[in-house]
Amino acid sequence: MKKVLCIIYPNFSLCEITALTSTLALSYDSTIDYAASDHSMVVSEDGLPCQPTKTLDQIRIEEYSCVILPGMVNIGPALRDEKLISFLRDLGEQDI
Repeated sequence: MKKVLCIIYPNFSLCEITALTSTLALSYDSTIDYAASDHSMVVSEDGLPCQPTKTLDQIRIEEYSCVILPGMVNIGPALRDEKLISFLRDLGEQDI
């Protein structure tokens, strides 16, 4: 099975992904990469600091079976993240 990519960004909603990522990891033995624009700590909307395992620049999309994009309440920081916007724009051209 290919890996799963979960993109994290400031203020992402942790509660939207925990059941899914837990099921994928524990029941389906999926490897999940957590990617962000850089290796800096990313804080979820409820204040949990999360360390990305990869940067968006390191992602080879053909290695993944799906991409998880958690929602968020405050979208401001994500909208100003040029690396994230560029990555998401390029995803539209991929078969994933």
